[in-house]
Amino acid sequence: MRALAFSADGRWLVSAGDDAELRFWERAAAQPRRMPGHGGPVRGVCFTPEGRFILSVGDDGRLIIWDAGTGERVWTFEGQAQGLNSVCASPDARYAVTAGQDGVRVWELDWEFSFPEPADWHEGARPHLEAFLSRRSLTLPPGQSPSWSDADIDGLLTDLSRKGFGWVKPEAVRRELRSLSGIRAGESAAPGRRFWLALAFAVLAAAAVFAWLLWGRKAAEQETFAQRESPADRISPAQPAPPPAARPAPAQPQAPAAPPDDMALIPAGDFLMGSPEGEGHPTEQPAHRVHVSAFRIDRTPVTAAQYRRFSEAKGWPMRQQPFYSEDDHPVVFVDWHDAQAYCAWRGKRLPTEAEFEKAARGGTDTTFSFGNSPSGLPAHSWFRGNSEEQTHPVGTKAPNPYGLHDMSGNVMHWVADWFDPVYYRRGPERDPRGPAEGKFRTVRGCAWHDEPATCRAATRARTQPDSPVNGRGFRGVKQ
Repeated sequence: MRALAFSADGRWLVSAGDDAELRFWERAAAQPRRMPGHGGPVRGVCFTPEGRFILSVGDDGRLIIWDAGTGERVWTFEGQAQGLNSVCASPDARYAVTAGQDGVRVWELDWEFSFPEPADWHEGARPHLEAFLSRRSLTLPPGQSPSWSDADIDGLLTDLSRKGFGWVKPEAVRRELRSLSGIRAGESAAPGRRFWLALAFAVLAAAAVFAWLLWGRKAAEQETFAQRESPADRISPAQPAPPPAARPAPAQPQAPAAPPDDMALIPAGDFLMGSPEGEGHPTEQPAHRVHVSAFRIDRTPVTAAQYRRFSEAKGWPMRQQPFYSEDDHPVVFVDWHDAQAYCAWRGKRLPTEAEFEKAARGGTDTTFSFGNSPSGLPAHSWFRGNSEEQTHPVGTKAPNPYGLHDMSGNVMHWVADWFDPVYYRRGPERDPRGPAEGKFRTVRGCAWHDEPATCRAATRARTQPDSPVNGRGFRGVKQ
């Protein structure tokens, strides 16, 4: 064993060693969860302070970010060439610091993750607060309302972080707890009758429902007995109802006729943008109807050969591509300004976030353009499960219903919009173009190193506009 780390609350432990695997231990589990991913001995591990992620480094020079809740790899950074020996996270989980034989490096994690800005409240966190109050009420004597200390609140905030709500403000959590337990602002969580009156009412209501169900069951039994003894049943026994018909798959729209310049025409119309409650990330919610005017979009991402011609024609610098990249692979290591410049040279522009999602969905309202199950990903996408950790020639996977390739997979895509985590709640319903200004640009789609859950049509993330990475490209649009 070469590395060991506890989560902040002491409930989780992660260890690693020469076998290139992490082992994730929970208190109640008899065996650890094994997490393979490194290409050599692992020398350093740590949890982010809120417990949401695990960071690991090793002799392969990689910094890998893991989801502590699922054990899946979220992101891989290529590190120092001589390997990495140790890693730690900043208190706000936005930075990682690694050390190795090549020196010390600081990584800004929210270039690649979507860490929402602190928000006042999100309704998705309410069930977790209700469960917190319910657990505390079970241990209280009659007539006493639930109470909590600062340490209890800290523990609740840690749990919310692990469930994806670590960005909710602590004062909002306290306010909602007071509201749920019937405590007015300014009062302490002291004994009172309101909670127990509500509990008594709930018990009476449950008893009434139980009595009604019991009466209904007896009535049904009597009716069934009468039917079983009827002469009609003896002559012609009742046949069981046929099973419900399988729900038909949603009809796939026909791809519009393609213009002759290797672009696909996306018709004007409404579509459902974003993710429903309980699916995806809170920044993708709420799902809402958006109207987008007709536009044309490149069928594939811009390739290395296409970008090279632009670089040579305009004298625009082109960063070195990965050793495995060929001319027909998507260009990577381009920042937002590079993508903008190329599109302008071609008489195009970057798509808006709404245009990209409408095109990626291919006229469907399902999680992926091919349905709700990720089982179709291998046929349509280059992702972690089949990419062998590299990009591939564009257009080699099946297109979506609009005839577009690699909208989810191979590379993520730069889009035109500034990023706003709550833009879906206040943006216009027709041709939204994002906020007027911001710090981060939006990226859409997924890349060769992403897990299936990231390859949904609604996935969105943010990054610095001047951050070129392996795994991010772009394509152009015209009106």
